[in-house]
Amino acid sequence: MKAHYSHDWQVPPAQAMEIQRELAERVSRRDEVGDVRLVAGVDISAPNLQGVARGAVVVLNYPELKLVESQVAEKAIEFPYVPGLLS
Repeated sequence: MKAHYSHDWQVPPAQAMEIQRELAERVSRRDEVGDVRLVAGVDISAPNLQGVARGAVVVLNYPELKLVESQVAEKAIEFPYVPGLLS
């Protein structure tokens, strides 16, 4: 899968907050997903002392909740830690 980003990732925190507000307006809260067959959990750590953060995703089938896939990634973080702007 190739991701398409509508904005640059290297922006100042104030611009990142504005991007987040703009993207939040595009969130749909309607039930449009149909039958759920997979669920996922995602988390990211704050950068450690070396400036490296770790992110993880786990995908389970539903309703059995058996593991389908999991991935972990580490990356040096260039953006300052700002609560609410980790995603």
